[in-house]
Amino acid sequence: DQMAKIRPELLLSSMESFGSYDQQRAIASLSKSFTDPEELWAMLNPLTALPDNDRNRKLWRNLAEAVAARMNATAVVDWCSSIPGPAGQVMLTHSMAVLLGRSDYNGAKATYAALSPELRQTIVQAAISKPGSNADAYRAAIDEVINSPQWATQAKMIGFNLHNMSMSQSIQKSSLDWALKLPERNDTMDIYRVAIRSYFTYKPQEARSWIDELPQGWKKQNSLAAYVQTTMNVRKDPEDAMWAMRQISDPVFKNEAEGYFLKYEETTGKKVPR
Repeated sequence: DQMAKIRPELLLSSMESFGSYDQQRAIASLSKSFTDPEELWAMLNPLTALPDNDRNRKLWRNLAEAVAARMNATAVVDWCSSIPGPAGQVMLTHSMAVLLGRSDYNGAKATYAALSPELRQTIVQAAISKPGSNADAYRAAIDEVINSPQWATQAKMIGFNLHNMSMSQSIQKSSLDWALKLPERNDTMDIYRVAIRSYFTYKPQEARSWIDELPQGWKKQNSLAAYVQTTMNVRKDPEDAMWAMRQISDPVFKNEAEGYFLKYEETTGKKVPR
């Protein structure tokens, strides 16, 4: 901390010899000493000329966090885009991922909209593959790929990531609102289910009211099947699940829901009248 204030250039000249932990601490100390973004950038910029190796890529990621903490998305793009070679690529994608991870859904959407098409694709893929813990921002990234050719190969991984985020955060109705905007396709059936599942698990009565208000169609049928799924798999309540089962008319969703009842009967030995 003292070196960052008194002899920052000496601290920087020693950076390459530090281990990862000390590099991260040194950068944090420099960031506190140089609160002006332009001064901080001028101080850290020489580190981007270091050779491309695993050790320095970790250093560049630490630099990206320091930069992202003090700049808006436009400044990050402008400054990081000026760095040639791998350092610029690492810093740009990582700093943008940090910024997006702190954004709400609308903020992330606006950030993506402001990027050039080429850069937008790079940043979206970085956000998709390194999801962090912000489900709102992750949904904005999903919007960017759900109608793209990449969706077919990424859908399963994306659904898994969103599930982990959604189950570890407080239940938000915004997830339901987002689900209702999803395209109605076979390959979006699971991501729709993932978006509503945690709400159905922890707030079943509110979920019932929400389903009741949905118009007849794909989303209502999928929601009813999801209600059966969470009710039978998590809460083990066949009577409550039958409320949804009786309303399912689509043969695909009805057959799926029937499977949850059969599994329950097999594991418990209890017959469910229906």
